[in-house]
Amino acid sequence: MLRRRHRAGVSADAYYREALGAWQKTIKWRLRLVTYSLAAPAPLLLLLPHLGEFLCGIWLGAILTLNVAVWEEPPWLIERWRFGREGERWTEKELRKVERRGWSVRHDLANGVYGNLDHIVVGPGGLFLIDTKHLHGRVAMEGGELVCRHEASPLYKYSLDKPTEQVGTAAYYLERRLKNTLGWLPWVHGVIALWAEFAEEEAQIKEVNIVHGRSLAEWLLRQPRRWPETYEAAIREAVAALPAAD
Repeated sequence: MLRRRHRAGVSADAYYREALGAWQKTIKWRLRLVTYSLAAPAPLLLLLPHLGEFLCGIWLGAILTLNVAVWEEPPWLIERWRFGREGERWTEKELRKVERRGWSVRHDLANGVYGNLDHIVVGPGGLFLIDTKHLHGRVAMEGGELVCRHEASPLYKYSLDKPTEQVGTAAYYLERRLKNTLGWLPWVHGVIALWAEFAEEEAQIKEVNIVHGRSLAEWLLRQPRRWPETYEAAIREAVAALPAAD
């Protein structure tokens, strides 16, 4: 079994912290100005008989709560990185089930094309490049297309065709990277581990499988043996040599 050099979600966490820090830096002085302005009248409440101290405490507590809420709740453009990190950590936990069965798992690897590779899994059932998607809303197949809808806006939907194409492309380039080490072209199965409401549990678009995250380990273990043990051992070594994401 390969020893993990990286936890899942390291890259997403780094992007989140960097973006959060930059955003907090832009709002710091404005937030302080608003806080001081709201807190300024608080001493006047102490002049009220009987309940003055109580009301002053309530007022200052409300201001502090508002301050923390604004500081810790960045725009969704930033928050989505934290959301993605959570999904990758859930996938990491699910993949421990196949690691205990002797499969090799690595997380957050450098991608020779763009971004990073969330998870690579090697076992008797094949070589799998797994991309985690943690989505708000309900995902379903509609007319041969995988789409996501939100309860808050049921008429709005968006297609998952682009993420599927990206996984297929990343699998293609990973095959060619590994060929440089192996001397022969391995078949990389592209998979999306989907953390969302997904009644079908499993779907396939072209050569990419979409599997609900909670069913991922069971789905992997159901795959038939793809190659002789000597080939599997060579692929494990090649995957072990891939660099982690920065």
